[in-house]
Amino acid sequence: MQKKLHFSHQLQGVDVLSIKIQEDDFDPGLIYNLVGKDRKDIGAKVAFTGLVKDFFELDEVTNLYIEHYPSMAKAQLKNICQSALERWQIKEIHLVHRFGLLKPGDNIVNLVLASHNRSDVFQGGTFIMDYLKSDAPFWKKEFNRKGSAWVNQSLDDIQKMDLW
Repeated sequence: MQKKLHFSHQLQGVDVLSIKIQEDDFDPGLIYNLVGKDRKDIGAKVAFTGLVKDFFELDEVTNLYIEHYPSMAKAQLKNICQSALERWQIKEIHLVHRFGLLKPGDNIVNLVLASHNRSDVFQGGTFIMDYLKSDAPFWKKEFNRKGSAWVNQSLDDIQKMDLW
């Protein structure tokens, strides 16, 4: 059973919250270098970039199609990030998620967080990714030499979310 998050609608304690959902690729290094640029109140940054794998279980993946519900996806990503802001002292969150037809090695998601200390960005980043994997309206269809199939939510992802 999925936990439901409760959110306030204020962005207290954060200077920058950026959420983008796009078909185009992104440059993780550029995003990382821009986060916290020219700020003196940030002591830690952490980045995560998720990539398309070339395998699923024992089958080779040739392509991955990501579908989403645009307005719902953006709202849910914002809610997840706001929940992280309520738990940790995070100064900046930058999240980019792609959709469309991707191939192995392509970027899917990029998350960069900045804070006064490392603990907040590590915990906040893990929290955001655990909820994004299970609670955001993105659907993945994997293609391989045998055909294609929609990817089901894994029990492991649900259990990670339940730990929070």
